[in-house]
Amino acid sequence: MGRFSTHAVVFARLIVDDNDYGVQPFMVQLRDMETFKRLPGIQTGDLGPKFGYSAKDNGWAIFNKVRIPRTDMLMGFCKVTKEGEFSIEGDLRVLYTTMMVIRNYITNAAGN
Repeated sequence: MGRFSTHAVVFARLIVDDNDYGVQPFMVQLRDMETFKRLPGIQTGDLGPKFGYSAKDNGWAIFNKVRIPRTDMLMGFCKVTKEGEFSIEGDLRVLYTTMMVIRNYITNAAGN
């Protein structure tokens, strides 16, 4: 992301008409596709060399007053209509179970 990425999946707060719906995933364009310069309000940088993993472009991003269009939201579990209405798709228990499985995987992997 730091040097070469033009797009990134970013988790950001979803605010619609002063209502905060928490953190949601968005596909965000970071750079102009022709000039490769960063878009206004976006700063990126490289995390530096990685021991044994130097081919990866790991980096960081800072967003300052960047508006992300509704069409760039990854709406797999939550949706926002053109009228600005927020809805959760599917069963909340399934979403919670997925989160718990991932957390369990992380703790098991850390133990190994």
